[in-house]
Amino acid sequence: WIGQHHQTGHAPHENRVDRPALFPPTFLYTQSWEDPEPDMQHMHINSNDVCLTLTSGGCNALNLLLHGAKDVYSVDCNPAQTALLELKQMAIQHLSFEDTWQMFGEGVHPRIEDLYEKKLAPFLSQTSSAFWSKRLWYFRDGLYYQGGMGKLCWVLQCMFAIVGLGKSLKRLCNAPTLAEQQKIWDSNFIVRFIKHGPQMLVWMFCKFVSLVFCNRLVLWFGGGVPGKQYALIKQDGIPIEQYVARTLDGVAEHSSLRNSNYFYYNCMTGHFLRDNCPSYLKEENFAKLKAGMIGGLEVVTGTFMDELKARKYTKVILMDHLDWMDDATSKNVAVTLGQQVLPGGIVIWRSAALTPPYAAQIAKQGFEVRCIQRADQGYMDRVNMYSSFYVATKKAKRE
Repeated sequence: WIGQHHQTGHAPHENRVDRPALFPPTFLYTQSWEDPEPDMQHMHINSNDVCLTLTSGGCNALNLLLHGAKDVYSVDCNPAQTALLELKQMAIQHLSFEDTWQMFGEGVHPRIEDLYEKKLAPFLSQTSSAFWSKRLWYFRDGLYYQGGMGKLCWVLQCMFAIVGLGKSLKRLCNAPTLAEQQKIWDSNFIVRFIKHGPQMLVWMFCKFVSLVFCNRLVLWFGGGVPGKQYALIKQDGIPIEQYVARTLDGVAEHSSLRNSNYFYYNCMTGHFLRDNCPSYLKEENFAKLKAGMIGGLEVVTGTFMDELKARKYTKVILMDHLDWMDDATSKNVAVTLGQQVLPGGIVIWRSAALTPPYAAQIAKQGFEVRCIQRADQGYMDRVNMYSSFYVATKKAKRE
């Protein structure tokens, strides 16, 4: 019974690969770290769309369905990310909104063992069932403090409390307006010191912080930043501590954590709010997914390239996937995109590089490539974590 997939929609796609080397034994991300609002502005999702996306936390795959995509294929090489999205998928299909909100809005559920055994486990793939059967305690201790990024957020919250910044953090998160949030941020003594302190002392402080919190180990296991992506940041001549400061200062100065920026609100509190959360956690959207939209989702564990080759697509979200690849692999992906994306189809991606080298490779495969935003030109979006955002449209074949 367990793992038999009694469900509607796509036939289940059982996991095909083991956890990659150097990945932690759980997920890196509990939510998607790409802002879906600019994505939807440029992708023009419609009811004929067949979409391919990386899974990550799974929120944005569900958002594609809510915008009307016919089919969404969500792939990740980490089985733990698949397990997370599968659990969200099964919760939407088999639980009430309130139970789903407790699990993924609050990140805790007092009856998780009973719900899991009776209403979720029977419908999960065997691999995902094995993953969750050992980790139901995530929903007792707080889902959003688990995984690589979750643990990093927990450590940072503890450190803020130890140095007396816990109350300031709460005030920042719950500021009723952006103006009040800016005032709290700019009055913080650390922010004031970094922005206005003696240059040499600021440099020494930032280098110390970089050594402790921005080393390669923390960036990978806490932030999901691989070595190749780190190298792209260095190639732009931006010290990693400056890159992080640009990210956080942009968020604090330009987006309201309480009212719209659910990404960082979640990081700093461990939960979402009903009016500040991913789209699938809004009650009216949950009802749409439950009524049938969720049937368009297929969750796959495997390589992006294998899934790209499996069928033709009209829309593809690369996220920052090619930042992780070497030059030869990115060239192969570009060639395959040229073969598998239909004329008029759209591919989007974000990069830690201002001008990622693979943009030209994709252009050579019959795409019109446009850089929509660059971080050196100002605030990017609610995540504000990348240096550039690109949109590529597949050109029509010449007769």
